[in-house]
Amino acid sequence: MDISGKTAIVTGAASGIGLGIATALAEAGANVRDRSGIYLDALPLFTSGRARLIDNPRLIHQFASLERRTSRAGRDRVDHPVGGADDVANAAAGAMVRVGDRLRPVLWRAEDLPLEGAA
Repeated sequence: MDISGKTAIVTGAASGIGLGIATALAEAGANVRDRSGIYLDALPLFTSGRARLIDNPRLIHQFASLERRTSRAGRDRVDHPVGGADDVANAAAGAMVRVGDRLRPVLWRAEDLPLEGAA
């Protein structure tokens, strides 16, 4: 399968198996995005009004608890706090980023996403 130019979103790409998968995909020509990257890409969709999330306390809590950090090297990262979870936010942000450039304002609800236990 040719994956040149395709975008792959890999959570856990900083270490371990996730790092190995991200490296292999990048070597095969894919544009690899990590979880922090999808959050940084989703922010303009929210601030421009092109996308919004409603009606799911778990989803709202996960997005509201995300933390933006800047490394000493000046690289921005967005992640959940230590011990926090962001499984629903990962899926929602990934879906928004994937289709965001092709949509007019859209309403995403966690119930519309194919996630077990998201609602």
